[in-house]
Amino acid sequence: MRGRASVSIALVALGVLLSSTVSNAQSPGHGSHLFIPVDGSFGHRNDTVQSLNWAGYAASGQHFTAVRSTFTVPTAAVTGPGFSAAWTGIGGYDSNDLIQAGASMDSLGTTDYYAWYEMLPAAETRISSGCSSDSTCAVHPRDVITVTVKYNNGTSWTISISNAGHWSWTKNVTYTSLFNSAEWILEAPSLGPVQTWMSNVGTVHFNPNNQYQVNGTNTWLNMATANPDKVVLAFAEGMPSAIDSGGDGFNVCAYATSCSTPGN
Repeated sequence: MRGRASVSIALVALGVLLSSTVSNAQSPGHGSHLFIPVDGSFGHRNDTVQSLNWAGYAASGQHFTAVRSTFTVPTAAVTGPGFSAAWTGIGGYDSNDLIQAGASMDSLGTTDYYAWYEMLPAAETRISSGCSSDSTCAVHPRDVITVTVKYNNGTSWTISISNAGHWSWTKNVTYTSLFNSAEWILEAPSLGPVQTWMSNVGTVHFNPNNQYQVNGTNTWLNMATANPDKVVLAFAEGMPSAIDSGGDGFNVCAYATSCSTPGN
């Protein structure tokens, strides 16, 4: 559990990173982090659980073979160093495997926005080339990002990211998964061994089409039908709203004790 001593270490580490990277256009690479429960326990569908690094929703209890999410890139406040990543993925909630992709919004005196994918135990890979219509794969606040992670067969997967009206990117990868869980998450990622603080990104909109597939079918199901656990980021860093009436969207509010549900 991250106590006050660990928090102090994290803040010192962030200060060192800030002083050493403020003149650099890119943030240091995020580390790999599975779900970290505050009290060592996991949910059992439709629960609310406390986490040290995740905020959003995590579904379990089925054989998940595809997941997708649409979210709007928020603006990260310049003041106060912090790191944030919005993503969707399969695994990592109650297992050590996780295949995921998303976008990061980091604040280190200046802000840094970029897309990435990650397959544990490897760290994230920043996406900076290979995008249609934009050779730099640029990400900016208010961009609408759709991420799809889909199992094909054997150990074959396809990861796709589209930045609406700007670019798209697809990569076929090889990965071994237990297919145990599906997630739609705003995360405060790690930097090496240090658990960071979340950058102040205000309200992050995960809406619409936060969905999943099971058992290799091609039918997209709204996230609410999986009875996912609501995951709250401890120390009031990230509070998810309820899932909207359409069953496929929600908000996450940074540094707030409540969060309004989006309209459809």
